[in-house]
Amino acid sequence: MNTQDEYLKNLEAELIGCCARIDLLLVESKDADGNAKLAYDQELGELNSKQQEITKILQKLEKPSPDLWENIGDGG
Repeated sequence: MNTQDEYLKNLEAELIGCCARIDLLLVESKDADGNAKLAYDQELGELNSKQQEITKILQKLEKPSPDLWENIGDGG
């Protein structure tokens, strides 16, 4: 498997993990109150941001520019 395929598979796996964690936290947060609710909300916010970031990267990679893969090691 080449590096591009591995990178895409890793991103997709990370996105799936993020979605699963968000779903779990949403269920758990329903019964939470006080500080626990704040902690859930904070983690949900962070995970939502991460999910959006990964989605944007994957969308860019669907229609890559010629030099995109050359710069991917530098953070895109």
